[in-house]
Amino acid sequence: MRNKATLTAKIITKATTLLVVVAIFVTNLPLDILGRGIERLINEANVVDIAWKASRDPNVVDSFPSLRGLAKQLRTRGALAAAQGDGKIFYSIAANTTPRTRDYVATTNSFNSAASTVAGGTALQSSIKASPTKDEYIAGYVNSAGTLQVMCYDGASWTNEWSVSVGGTGTTRRFDIAYEKTSGDVMVVYGTNAATTNELAYRTKAGSSACGSANWSGATNYDAVRTSGIVHWVRAEGSPASGSNTIAVAWADANADLSAMEWTGASFAVAEPAAALETSLEFVTAAQDVQSFDIAFESTSGELMVAWGLTQATSCTAGTAIATTNCIRYATYTNAWSSVAAIPTVADPATHLDMSGNPNTNEIVLASVDNSQADVSAAYWSGSAWTGQANIDITAQAATAGTKFVATGWLIAGATTRSVITYYDSATTNVGWIVGNAGSFAAQTDFAPTPVFGAQRQYAIDMDPFNKDRLIFTVGDTNSDVFAKRLIMTSTPGFTWSNADGGAALEANTGSNIYRTADFEYARYIPVTTTLATGSDPASTTVAPESGIVDAGQFTFQASSGTDSITGLNVTLAGAGTPYDGVSEVRITSSDGLTTYFTAIANPSSNSLSFSGGTPIPVTSSVATFKIRVTPKTHANMAAPSGASYALSPLVSNWTGTNAHGGSDTNANTLTIDNLSPANVTSATATAGDTQVSLSWTNPVDGDLSQIVILRRATSAV
Repeated sequence: MRNKATLTAKIITKATTLLVVVAIFVTNLPLDILGRGIERLINEANVVDIAWKASRDPNVVDSFPSLRGLAKQLRTRGALAAAQGDGKIFYSIAANTTPRTRDYVATTNSFNSAASTVAGGTALQSSIKASPTKDEYIAGYVNSAGTLQVMCYDGASWTNEWSVSVGGTGTTRRFDIAYEKTSGDVMVVYGTNAATTNELAYRTKAGSSACGSANWSGATNYDAVRTSGIVHWVRAEGSPASGSNTIAVAWADANADLSAMEWTGASFAVAEPAAALETSLEFVTAAQDVQSFDIAFESTSGELMVAWGLTQATSCTAGTAIATTNCIRYATYTNAWSSVAAIPTVADPATHLDMSGNPNTNEIVLASVDNSQADVSAAYWSGSAWTGQANIDITAQAATAGTKFVATGWLIAGATTRSVITYYDSATTNVGWIVGNAGSFAAQTDFAPTPVFGAQRQYAIDMDPFNKDRLIFTVGDTNSDVFAKRLIMTSTPGFTWSNADGGAALEANTGSNIYRTADFEYARYIPVTTTLATGSDPASTTVAPESGIVDAGQFTFQASSGTDSITGLNVTLAGAGTPYDGVSEVRITSSDGLTTYFTAIANPSSNSLSFSGGTPIPVTSSVATFKIRVTPKTHANMAAPSGASYALSPLVSNWTGTNAHGGSDTNANTLTIDNLSPANVTSATATAGDTQVSLSWTNPVDGDLSQIVILRRATSAV
């Protein structure tokens, strides 16, 4: 006799499975959401444990489906390749050891539902970077125990790759992630929480390798030459220059020292400069409790720019608090390190500093906020010199430890290019922002967000790498909220802010109300796609046997970029029946019918045809039209009278090519090969008369009835 727990388990499991199956067919929810729903049921309702116990009961003979397996399959099937302008935000949840992500969909300017990753820790400092060569993201985060957890997303699911102690309590950013542009190799560089020797370490994964801890190199220590303190802040950035595999790394230590170097694809072949770039780096309370430095590349030349702020105790100050000049310094590397120089005109120390490069040129924009005067400074690098502008806003929010109140980016629409700076404007709930035209910067009317932010804590900008007229601006506030706003520029130029977050926090309870618990990254790799579409299918028509070749279907191919070669094509003649019995040949041709692709198929024996051999179909970035052409059999090769009628609606169901697949083909029209004899007459009568017989009948309704033939015989009936 089955016990109550067993029966309960069985009912729960069977009902859950039924509901999932029904949901798949009747709901418009994405499959990944259904999958996460099952996972939640598993975790919260303890279905797996109950079902497992029941399965051990000898009285239970029915098998229990694997709900977790089903959930995984649904999530995998629901994971679609990113489109241009899509992205992903990675963030933590307070008192929760499983970070979450949301996918950004450019076409709707919205984020999908939250998805859990894998358990590890509660993130206080987060970073996510996208591969330039495949559908992959690497994310990393540091928790309050100072443990760095590195994760990998392979286009379908997240995995924990490896972890290491970087020290501290998560209040400083002791790691960063960067990809090589050409190879797709990725590097994670981090502080080791050691002073004097081997202060840094790094691990790499080849672009050709999948996610998985075994695919990472072992940790390699780096003994810093120009710094000796425990590393508190790390910045890494891949060069955007064509053909480059360079990654720049800069770091600041507990002694307020700053240094940098370059990885060139196999090693740090570009050594640190002859002396530390700075030994009096700006901070708030203690070195290094804030990012007062940044790195950026010139996009075409690949020249590296490093810029930073000096403390007010240095020669850049006048008196005890008010700075005058020389407070923001820089150095470059092309073939050698330049001398350190001051950015002209800017006046205040850069407590928070951010830089970004124009993706099309060698221009760079810089912005900073200081912690004493709360002034905003900006500067423009032309590719050869800096132009600075001081005090663009003298009532901004003063920089504080662990936060970042400024972010930069670029917008390009046609021939119009502008730099954009966002900053925290004097404890308001609005966002201050500045537009730069080369070296001229102009403050704009504050952007009033919906909903109202709390006191702001973290600013970041990521520029769309494909649609360069737009960017995503993310904000973390003191309520542990994270928001995302989109800014678009027209060629006028005109600017439009919108709520990518839907006018609500993407998360209202992140792991910290101070530190960088969330990070957004646009997808950098979009697979080249060959898209199939329905052409102008021929109108429904009826043809006779041996009427010659006739158009039966039309379709198009187009590559998103570059080319493709279609070496195989699958065609479905009809959804049911045996209409192929009336077909002598099917071939694929160019739109003018002059070029035949593949080998024509004679006397098909199925509705499913596979074309191969011969000439492949060429695909380019322009739409090209192709035809499915059918030749009916002759009368002699068709079924004997009364014959048959063959209805064809041929379409392309699949193909073989190099690129990813997109689109589909349909055919709502019908080509009918009519070899069906008209029906006999009905109600036939014969009335005998004097030397005559009167005949009457009803003709069949067949549209192809041509004539009635009457046969007679003098003896018995015909």
